Amino acid sequence: MLAGCAVKPVRHVRGQMVNSITMKSGEVNAGLLELILTAPGFPTEMVNNLLVPPCADLTHLDALTGLTGLVWLNISGLDNLVNVDDLGALANLKQLTLSRCKKLENIDALANLTALVDVDLYGCKRLRSIDGLAN
Repeated sequence: MLAGCAVKPVRHVRGQMVNSITMKSGEVNAGLLELILTAPGFPTEMVNNLLVPPCADLTHLDALTGLTGLVWLNISGLDNLVNVDDLGALANLKQLTLSRCKKLENIDALANLTALVDVDLYGCKRLRSIDGLAN
């Protein structure tokens, strides 16, 4: 297991294992996140919850595009995140927390997420438009 990251079973739902990834604050960086999520054999389709603590060097979310089963995502406090274009493919996402992403300007890609019912944008001071939430 990699330092700063734990992958643990949460519960069984109709016989299938549901996984959650929790990363410890201060030990996360963009390289570690990408390494974990793109590791050969990593069950990306099984992950439905992801909590990424504040991480100053995380500027894009392309490592998350393979998490097709993701339902809940908390990526608060990503100081250098400007847009969420990489989240547009997460069709099952229902809850998204982007609070305190101080440089976030664009959420247009969220328009593709028809399952999305709860979005937290508290403290996203540079956000210019919420057109991505029109649907």
